[in-house]
Amino acid sequence: MEHVARLGPPGIVSLHCENWGIVRVLEERLKKQGRMDIGAWDDRSPHFAEAAHVRQFAYFAGLLKCPLYIQHCTCDETMDEVERARKDGLTVYAQTAPCYLSLAKDAWKLNVPLRSKETIERIWKGLREGRIHCVGTDHVNHGVPRAEMEVKGDVWKSVSGFSSRVEAYLQVMLSLGVNQGRISLERVVEACCESNAKVFGIFPKKGIIRVGSDGDIVVVDANKKTTVKPDMLYTSSGWSIYEGWEFTGWPVMTIVRGNIVAEWSNKSNAMEMVGDPVGRYVPRKLGSQFQYN
Repeated sequence: MEHVARLGPPGIVSLHCENWGIVRVLEERLKKQGRMDIGAWDDRSPHFAEAAHVRQFAYFAGLLKCPLYIQHCTCDETMDEVERARKDGLTVYAQTAPCYLSLAKDAWKLNVPLRSKETIERIWKGLREGRIHCVGTDHVNHGVPRAEMEVKGDVWKSVSGFSSRVEAYLQVMLSLGVNQGRISLERVVEACCESNAKVFGIFPKKGIIRVGSDGDIVVVDANKKTTVKPDMLYTSSGWSIYEGWEFTGWPVMTIVRGNIVAEWSNKSNAMEMVGDPVGRYVPRKLGSQFQYN
């Protein structure tokens, strides 16, 4: 945090917030109680363990004048702590991910844990109202089949995490967010594109469509209904937590700097790569200011 503060914007410390001292005490307590169900994972890392970690590092951030990016915000208490820090004049941003907007706590083992259905709705509300600033993917590309990760009936032996998150990123936002009235399409674009680019110092090259910016566009069919199947996936594990889910809203085409790089056919709904790779490293320029207030 000292080094990042010394560098200045757009340097920012990205934090996974769980108070591990509390978590380890509760885990041992739950094991002694004989808890092995998936719900024990949420009980092991309650809301206050996440929020307390935010408050602790916000205090350090205030001392050091270091910006913070709070990853995967999952509860009201964390949003409250981010708001408290911002009211104190600190540069702090809250992010969440589609899994925390769609999957309840009995769905899978994950760090930070998935939460209750009621809490999921409060996260949508926080995103809608601007208490959460960004949506990321928290993507991992595990090359491990589901059967090797999940030990049914024993949450402690199961492997935490799941793959293919980026491949359901937009679908969750369109289907559960826009099409079910939880959030506007404009807010999706802001939270998924513009805000991230502003926080990480690559705006306006990225995050907006205007003269002088990169022509990065995703064309979507907001009414297209598609059921997720393994043969649609590109990540190496070959499975998705969303297999069998029907989403309303699906990508049609991805354009990078004006080049069509991917299309989704009506026959299979799987992504088809177009042309040669055109990806480039996008540097962040030291000395640029945060543009998200």
